[in-house]
Amino acid sequence: KKPVKPVAKPPTPVAGTKRKAGGEPVVEIEPEWLQSAKEMGLPEGWAVKHNKNYKVSIYSPEGKRFTSKRAAFDHAGVEMPPPSGVALSVSKVSTPSKK
Repeated sequence: KKPVKPVAKPPTPVAGTKRKAGGEPVVEIEPEWLQSAKEMGLPEGWAVKHNKNYKVSIYSPEGKRFTSKRAAFDHAGVEMPPPSGVALSVSKVSTPSKK
C-alpha cells in the first residue's frame, strides 16, 4: 500500500467577510477615502482609510491593500512627500559680525 498524503484544506474565510478569488477581502471604497488619498499625494484611484489607533489602510486601484505608506508610494511609483511640519531646507541666516 502507498501511504496516503493528507490533503491541505483551503483556509476558512472569516465569518461576515466577502472574499474575491485572490483571497483579499472585498472592500467598498468610500468617497472620503479617495479624498484622503489625494490629500496624501497618491495618484487618482487610490484610497486611504484611517483606522483605529492612527493606523491607515491604503488601497491601490487594483484592490491591493497596504498598511505601510512607503510600500504604497513605492507601488504607485511616486515619491513620498515629507511628513507635515518638517522643514524642507533650513537656510543659515548670517548676522553681521561686530568689530
